[in-house]
Amino acid sequence: VNILIRDRKVNDQRFFLFNYWANKDPIEPAKPFAKYMEVARAVDLTYRSGFGFGFETDRGYVYMKYGPPDNSIAVENEPSAPPYEMWVYYEFPFTSQRNVKFIFYNPSLATNDFKMLHSTARGEVENRQWEVDLYRDDRNSIEGTDIDSESVDAGYSRNARRNFEDL
Repeated sequence: VNILIRDRKVNDQRFFLFNYWANKDPIEPAKPFAKYMEVARAVDLTYRSGFGFGFETDRGYVYMKYGPPDNSIAVENEPSAPPYEMWVYYEFPFTSQRNVKFIFYNPSLATNDFKMLHSTARGEVENRQWEVDLYRDDRNSIEGTDIDSESVDAGYSRNARRNFEDL
């Protein structure tokens, strides 16, 4: 695929895409393609940021790759943290895991510019210091003095750990 893109061979790219969708449905390859494009358009509308298409964002990528989460929490008004979202997939057949969680946050506060902060999915971003990074502007909340601290003091309006565990 990278070679096809790099060489800009439009006919070869079209042939590759046709074969991909024909493998999904040899009789009517347009049907699975249409379903895919319907989801891609919805993801684009939902997660579009000022920096790209919705399916190019971290949340859009996860949605396109794994489908809609089984449950989610969106937090926009926690004083010590930028806006964040947590998603959970109760059954995760891609890695044979259960209760896979994703955390996205918007450190720049730009419209819809959420970045993946942490995930429990094998092969995705794992950040053991996600809580410290989320509350980075509230330096008094970090437990201990160790630079490798992985958590923050449980305090008023610091609900991310509770939200993560309850999800």
